[in-house]
Amino acid sequence: MVMASTRVLKHPHGWPVNCVSWNVKSLNHTLKYKKIMLHLKQLNTDIAFLQETHVCTADSASLSKKWSGQIFQSNFQSKSRGVAIMVGRHVQFTASNVKADTAGRFVIVVGKLCTLPVILASVYAPNWDDSDFFSTLFSMISNMSTHSIILGGDVNCVLSFMDRSVTSKVTLTKSAHSIKSFLETYGVVDVWRARNPSTRAYSFYSPVHMTYSRIDYFFMDKNIIHLVKECDYGAIVVSDHAPLCMKMFIPDTHFGFRPWRFNNLLLSDENFVRFINAEIKHFLEVNQTPGMSFCSIWEALKAYLRGQIISYSAHKKRENSKQLKQLNEAILLLDREFCHTASAELAKKRVLLQTEYNTSCTRQAEYLISKSKCGYYEHGEKAGHLLAHQLRQRSAYQTISAVNNDQGIVCTDNEEINSCFTKFYQALYSSDSTAEASDFEGFLKDLNLPVVNPNQITDLERDISAAEISLAIKDMQNGKSPGPDGFTTDFFKKFSDILAPTLLTVFTESLNASTLPLSMRQAIITLLLKKDRAPLECSSYRPVSLLNTDVKILAKVLAGRLEGVIPTVVSSDQTGFVKN
Repeated sequence: MVMASTRVLKHPHGWPVNCVSWNVKSLNHTLKYKKIMLHLKQLNTDIAFLQETHVCTADSASLSKKWSGQIFQSNFQSKSRGVAIMVGRHVQFTASNVKADTAGRFVIVVGKLCTLPVILASVYAPNWDDSDFFSTLFSMISNMSTHSIILGGDVNCVLSFMDRSVTSKVTLTKSAHSIKSFLETYGVVDVWRARNPSTRAYSFYSPVHMTYSRIDYFFMDKNIIHLVKECDYGAIVVSDHAPLCMKMFIPDTHFGFRPWRFNNLLLSDENFVRFINAEIKHFLEVNQTPGMSFCSIWEALKAYLRGQIISYSAHKKRENSKQLKQLNEAILLLDREFCHTASAELAKKRVLLQTEYNTSCTRQAEYLISKSKCGYYEHGEKAGHLLAHQLRQRSAYQTISAVNNDQGIVCTDNEEINSCFTKFYQALYSSDSTAEASDFEGFLKDLNLPVVNPNQITDLERDISAAEISLAIKDMQNGKSPGPDGFTTDFFKKFSDILAPTLLTVFTESLNASTLPLSMRQAIITLLLKKDRAPLECSSYRPVSLLNTDVKILAKVLAGRLEGVIPTVVSSDQTGFVKN
């Protein structure tokens, strides 16, 4: 058995899992089976994605008896085709749903691998151009909004001219276009190609055409490809296909940085608005004590409100689910009664229940639409399924799975990618100037620079007022991304009357102490790929800092004061950043 060797599962980087995708060209003969199992053992296989097992449906139990771990099969009526996913006995995998193709072409298993919710799929595609097969296959893969896909298989087509050894131009088949469309739509990548963007490797040799091709793949969600540490093709032995080996580390906990963000739809809930107003007042009454730093109170207030909002949202979600379930049952019972005793009263009651149900469903759809920033209302009840795909695609697009380091080597590890960007921006923002401070002073002292007059100085340095803060909040744009604390401009606008006086005390204390609270000095830096730029180069990304809304309010107040003074000290030749 492949799992006979003993390994320590615990690892500093998580749980090591070795996956192998291999077209084995029959497991029927005892000698061939032993050879395949021996080779898988030599590859330290934990999960084997096998194709062309040639085990017919009637003999499927015999393969299960030979294997000591979990096995999921899809077999054909004759000794041809057939796929299997074989999971080692020591691998922590729990299956929740299995879909097996009756034609022996694919098997799809939904479950949890260690701590990671996954969809495992083994696929053996027809050896002719059949795009309908892939359409059917991809439609069978569900749970992609909540689970990460790991698909291994022989797709019997190449996806690029680099995947074939011939020098002539390669025309992609309809099947290849169907696969590439799926990868792009769902944020899935070809693991080996992602790690080897400019090199060639092959998994199959055709004696008839005397050419090599790469037709065996591992496809995986882009947002978990950083878990892969190795991915290489082995030698073409035992079978006429090379095994594709992939080593990955599953984290002890399913991680992923998802900063909390306030849901602006809650602001339309009058009960929520009253609840938050009461919580703010209660918190300030209890914590505003003599000698207590206002900055500390503000930081604690944000943390407290975040907890209360999360609790309220979770409770509301449970109540909505309960309500939908009750409405569903009530409508079902009413329909049963109405089919026997039709009456205007029952019909009216049915319409009211349906309206209430539709309203609740619409609120959920609006939440998804607001998250995805898409206007797909016309898709009606399909919006939830569609928008989940939109969110998935956007998340995959924003994920940076590989970059070139300063030596031109492709890095795929998260720490290595962060290190590449750190070095790049340190070099970019480091000054090469060798001038001394005295050089600048000598240059500037002979210039006749305009200055602000004493009245303007007095006006600029006057104390901040609550009216200025309220006006700054009112003038801020809606729909802007929040900073690390997650509170949006819409939240501040809704509770401006009660938050403005508190912000006034915080800003006053901060200016007197010449330092801002910790959260006002933090930012989330996100990297946006520039249009038509190479995604592997650090220089192709534009860094954008997301600041917390409270510090942007302070900046808005100061900018408002400067607006009246800047035109008097800036040359008329300067047109940028000067109002009007």
